[in-house]
Amino acid sequence: MVQQDIFHSKDILITPQISSKETIILKWKLLSRDFSDTGQLKITITPKYIEKEKVMYVLKEEDCREDFEYSHNQIEGI
Repeated sequence: MVQQDIFHSKDILITPQISSKETIILKWKLLSRDFSDTGQLKITITPKYIEKEKVMYVLKEEDCREDFEYSHNQIEGI
């Protein structure tokens, strides 16, 4: 890369496992005329759960049950 030389890549979507803390490793490479380097970017993801309660009424007692639903909030990078 030289002064004022830029490269835009496509957006990256990372979907971690829901159940546990996870580390994702992105490998990178920098190339220029007089210099090159490689490395790894380590991203540690710790899930944060937000509990929401939804009450539904049923006519028969045997229809009562507990359901758990997981979703995610999409956060734009800076």
